Amino acid sequence: MNRLHDLLARQLEADELSPDVPPDPAAWRNLLARVAGAYGQADQERQRLAQERDGAVRELEALRRERESIESRVVERTAELAASEARFRSLALLGSDWFWELDTQFAFVSTSGDLPAAIGLAAEALIGMRPWDVPGFEPVACDWPSLQAQLDAHEPLRDVVVCRQLPDGRLGYASITGEPRFAADGTFTGYRGIGRDITRQKIAEEKVNRLAHYDPLTGLFNRTAFFQGLEHALALARRHNRSLAVLFVDLDGFKDVNDAFGHGTGDDVLRVMGRRLTQAIRGTDTVARVGGDEFMVLADLVDDEGRLREFGQRLLDTIAEPFVLDGQECRVSASIGIALFPKDGEEATTLFKKADVAMYRAKESGRNSVAFFSVDDTPSAQDRVVLGAGLRRALDAGQLLLLYQPKVSTHTGVLTGVEALVRWQHPERGLLPPHAFIPMAEDSGLIRAIGHWVMQSACAQAQQWRTETAVPIRVAVNLSARQFGDEHLAAEIARALAETGLPAELLELEITESMMMAHPDRAAATLLEVRAMGVQVSIDDFGTGYSSLARLKKFPIDGVKIDRSFIRDIVTSPDDAAITTAIIAMAHSLRLRVVAEGVESRAQVRFLRERGCDEIQGFYYSRPVPASKILAIAQRHSAPRLRAVERSA
Repeated sequence: MNRLHDLLARQLEADELSPDVPPDPAAWRNLLARVAGAYGQADQERQRLAQERDGAVRELEALRRERESIESRVVERTAELAASEARFRSLALLGSDWFWELDTQFAFVSTSGDLPAAIGLAAEALIGMRPWDVPGFEPVACDWPSLQAQLDAHEPLRDVVVCRQLPDGRLGYASITGEPRFAADGTFTGYRGIGRDITRQKIAEEKVNRLAHYDPLTGLFNRTAFFQGLEHALALARRHNRSLAVLFVDLDGFKDVNDAFGHGTGDDVLRVMGRRLTQAIRGTDTVARVGGDEFMVLADLVDDEGRLREFGQRLLDTIAEPFVLDGQECRVSASIGIALFPKDGEEATTLFKKADVAMYRAKESGRNSVAFFSVDDTPSAQDRVVLGAGLRRALDAGQLLLLYQPKVSTHTGVLTGVEALVRWQHPERGLLPPHAFIPMAEDSGLIRAIGHWVMQSACAQAQQWRTETAVPIRVAVNLSARQFGDEHLAAEIARALAETGLPAELLELEITESMMMAHPDRAAATLLEVRAMGVQVSIDDFGTGYSSLARLKKFPIDGVKIDRSFIRDIVTSPDDAAITTAIIAMAHSLRLRVVAEGVESRAQVRFLRERGCDEIQGFYYSRPVPASKILAIAQRHSAPRLRAVERSA
């Protein structure tokens, strides 16, 4: 307002209008017009300012509401993140997993979860350290340089097993998996991953391996471990052109000890004999218990038969030393049979059998003696030639036949499949089991032709069942080592399926662990080819070979079949029960189907059902039968009939 007054005063002065001068009408009109215009402009300015002020107020109100909305969303998101972090921390604390991050120099920058329980170190102790700088922290199946190379190449880590001695002296195991991290521009920023405590799993696996390779009564190697050691020793002997000997030691009259004093005392005697044999052998030798009162000794670095006979006599003298039973002095003698490499054979099973034959001759000669294998102990060469020639004709003459043994679901009782088993209907000797002619077929090379016939015949039979019934029946075929090693195996299987019309999912191949482990890389490639067709693969006689599910998980397989030697005494033997239970649990952890073979009693079925075994095969349900009887068995073990039986029960 003062500014308008100043302007008015200056305008009056400019127009020479003052109280002392008579008014000039024109000048006053001009002044009034100017004043009116000025006030009009002032009103417009006030209106403009008022509009701008109102707009600013509305904009400020909108900004206030937006700020309140953003603050509300921030609060909600913060609460969600806090809850998520709480869940994450809770799961990390409750579980065995722990989480870690490495920087670009591969040093730990953060860890969380139950790390101390896994490796026995507090989380903060790792910060700033690289994995290979952690005291006592070691990989199990590889070394730090190879893992460093992976990290330098920014490759992912998958199930790397590491171990560290815990404060209480035990070993703790962890499985490590991780991925490299990169910024938006592709710059490497470190690693992030997870660690899982697998100590219990490793302990369980080691327990299974120990039970599967050591005799629980004497602590000696068992049959499986002895044969593995023998195979290794034979490989070295061949390479260095050395000799070795296999000694079969059998206690004389041990049944009388059990009958007179009971099995508990008999077990004590076996423990004593095991310790005596261990003390009597040399540092390069190996002793094992392979049966009830049967022991085997592998004598390496053999110079001559004379010294070997002296060694055998020393074992007999050690065994024959007196001991006390129920206050009475007793003695036990033994008979020993010896087979030599390479004189008597070059394969482990051959040497074992020939040492066994020699042992029986030692018993026949009066017991408590040593006998070397002799060619007079075996069937004549002429007999083997005749049998071998007959086997060559058996294929062409249609003397080979297949029997089928059913597999049944442990939980439902429904038929799940069959195993094809070859027999030889010999014109003079009758029905011969596989062990009577398959070894001869393997030696002569006929096993491939027989294997091809079995594959074709089993597929054709399964396809015939498929056309005759609405329920498909999966057929399992055993592969020989020569078949599995054939580079054309996948093509042969594909041809058999194509020629018979059998869907691939109705064919299952059964192979042994030793067949896979002989050439692991080649075996894995072959199995991938087979599995790509849709054919299933199972490990037969599991527990008698390498017995390591940790190694088997690297192969594309569908299931394992527990060997009958473990099933036979699962109800009465705590060790066999423990092995079987552990195998089932570990196989299921790898999502493998488990079949138990050699099941003969209801108690065995109950035990296996309670442990979650998937399928059962054995005399309890059916012996091997001709193909013509399978459909009737399938009908008896079908879901509709079993439900009807349950309703009527």
